[in-house]
Amino acid sequence: MHDNCYKKDIWLWDQAWNSRHLKLTKKSKLNRDLNAENIFTDDRGFLENLSESSASTDDILNKLQINFDALFKKKHLLPLKIPHLPGYPAWYSKLCFPPRHNEWVPGPELISTGMQITPKLLQLTWNSLPLHYIKGNGWGYIVPYRSDIPIELEDMPVQELIKYCERFGLLCPCNTKEGDEKYTCRKLFGNVNSEIRNYFCKNNIGMSCGIIKLPHKDGGHLNVGNPLARDFINKFTGNELSGSCKYAHRVIEISRMLSYWRNNRDRIQNQLACWLNNKDLPLPLRSGQNIGAILPQVIVCGTLTRRAVEPTWMTASNAIVERVGSELRGIVQAPAGFSLVGADVDSQELWIASLLGDSHQAGIHGASPFGWMTLNGQKSDETDMHSVTAKVIGISRNHAKVLNYARIYGAGQKFAERLLRQFNPSMGANEANLKASKMYSMTKGSKIYKLKDNVLPEFKERIFHKASAHEVCTLYKKNLFDLFQPSIWVDGTESAMFNYLEEIAQKPSPETPFLRSKLSRALEPGIDNDDRHLPTRVNWVVQSGAVDFLHLMLVSMRWFLGPATRFCLSFHDEIRYLVHSEHKYKAALALHVTNLLTRSFCVKRLGMTDLPLSVAFFSSVEVDTVLRKESNDDNKTPSNPLGLLKGYGIPAGESLNIYEAIEKANGVIGIKK
Repeated sequence: MHDNCYKKDIWLWDQAWNSRHLKLTKKSKLNRDLNAENIFTDDRGFLENLSESSASTDDILNKLQINFDALFKKKHLLPLKIPHLPGYPAWYSKLCFPPRHNEWVPGPELISTGMQITPKLLQLTWNSLPLHYIKGNGWGYIVPYRSDIPIELEDMPVQELIKYCERFGLLCPCNTKEGDEKYTCRKLFGNVNSEIRNYFCKNNIGMSCGIIKLPHKDGGHLNVGNPLARDFINKFTGNELSGSCKYAHRVIEISRMLSYWRNNRDRIQNQLACWLNNKDLPLPLRSGQNIGAILPQVIVCGTLTRRAVEPTWMTASNAIVERVGSELRGIVQAPAGFSLVGADVDSQELWIASLLGDSHQAGIHGASPFGWMTLNGQKSDETDMHSVTAKVIGISRNHAKVLNYARIYGAGQKFAERLLRQFNPSMGANEANLKASKMYSMTKGSKIYKLKDNVLPEFKERIFHKASAHEVCTLYKKNLFDLFQPSIWVDGTESAMFNYLEEIAQKPSPETPFLRSKLSRALEPGIDNDDRHLPTRVNWVVQSGAVDFLHLMLVSMRWFLGPATRFCLSFHDEIRYLVHSEHKYKAALALHVTNLLTRSFCVKRLGMTDLPLSVAFFSSVEVDTVLRKESNDDNKTPSNPLGLLKGYGIPAGESLNIYEAIEKANGVIGIKK
């Protein structure tokens, strides 16, 4: 506050810098001149208790007394009601407890990542430009030119902003004359008002300032309320969002560590745990330990696709080294004498979708490009589906994976464009459109319409694209379905799959291809005349087909293992059983054979007779004593730093392929009744 230095701070210039003044009362000269001996009575007693070997205590006290004598004498001038932190700026006072508060400690304590002041204290930047908040527009970054959201220049430290841009190399390198500057920089760097740019014209800045809103994941029309929220944590990894303050990275590190626990704490603490009395337990389990069971609050048919819904266990992530509480699954143990046996169905929904395409194409596995990539593609040599998509449109494999699943579930090109801009906020609308169009052209292909056999025989050209087909309908004043057969996709790696999915989805009463499960009548095509629910029905075919797959597995395992083995929980494409340890290898082999039988059933339902070895059995079946996804993961996290082995004495489990399972189980499948 000295010399109004705060006015030069490009983060804190707009805060409330007014302070409260301390008004002293007027006292008589006699009261003001109280001797120092009386003033320091209590202090002497306090210092005497500090240590017995303080030979120089009196000397130190005398020096302090001389230095602060005049100040201490003024304590009687203080008013009865002292204002909170007089002399400190108002924004700082709000961060501190009042002295009489039960939790009072010196310094600011009432501060969190959710407060508007926090990003400014951390000096956060977006692409090296300082963040600023404007009511009604949310958070954005300051630019040294007039934008759609201008900033009043009355208090804004414009010159400091220019110096900041110069210091961080944000000014353009051109050396043209002032008259040509505007044209040259516009030619070099484009329209700075519409895109994020790293350079500004030297001669064009300083006349005005503005902010550009931070990109919101759900669209630019929405405001960002907190740049330290969960959606922006990953932006720190990509260096789009960073902090000039040395504490910023530590704050983000802690925020990233707490993100899982912050979002799941209440759900975890509200789990329904049923503790068992010792007398109710079997004799082998009676010990000094408390034994109980968690009862997951599962809604068995919780979605349109008949998937089960449960807010904690079905959404639990794997243990991540930097996430507090992410070892949740790993600390759920089987009772003594029991094991947890389970497996993760490899690319379940991708295989179902590719199987539908292959059966429609030629009735054999790998007949379509999509089916071939699913069966033979390898992540290591970048021939799998996600790597191919990533390479074609120039994005990361993880982002390509999200886009691929969204497309298979029925999402359109517009949704892909929004996702691309969400992944990379600096990407322009035109670039996102080009990338999404290229991806859909490669995968889904193009839609064509074929004239019906008995319609317009004079037309030699019988195949039309969408625009041309509509022109023909307009010319003859006919409906599209009066002249043309249902549209089909061609020339794409996934064209065969989408043709079959849409064929099923457009039936009068859609049903899954495996167990013939019906779609809700409310979404049948007869009611949906304009096909606006077609993507929903396409999604339903794939996901509900995966539920059929799970039901088939449950029936098969019940047949192999009988009632003694308990179904523990399923996680969409993952399944876990609680079995007696003596039968764990038999259960593991039963799971492998269950996968074989289930996939064989699905293949047969589609009129096919082949099943490649690569998908016939699980890549591995986990045999473990805890619920972790991977049996060799020690689940080390900030809240479990010693891991499961050192912290709880839980050794690593086993991952068994089909050959190892046969050997361990001596070829015995399941449990004899």
